[in-house]
Amino acid sequence: MNDEENLDIDLDGGLSATNEQEFDFYWNYRIVNAKSENNGEDWYCLKEVVYYSDKPSSYGNPCTGSEDMESLRDVWRMMGLALEKPPLQEEDFEKETDE
Repeated sequence: MNDEENLDIDLDGGLSATNEQEFDFYWNYRIVNAKSENNGEDWYCLKEVVYYSDKPSSYGNPCTGSEDMESLRDVWRMMGLALEKPPLQEEDFEKETDE
């Protein structure tokens, strides 16, 4: 079984794991106000956001490439959907705690 068989692309919701094991995560593209990247001033960026239990957990820079033109079109459609949702704030993400 390859990775493509384990993943489900939903253009509205993003990418989620769908194999025999139950994973409680997914990701999508979202606009994030990453003030920490701009000396505390507003800085709206397109990011890949990972959710656990439907809560934003982490984000990173988006990958904008793909294996073929059809899947590249899907990537760009998913990125466009990010503009239709309200921006996330850095405070929306779970804070890691030292235990």
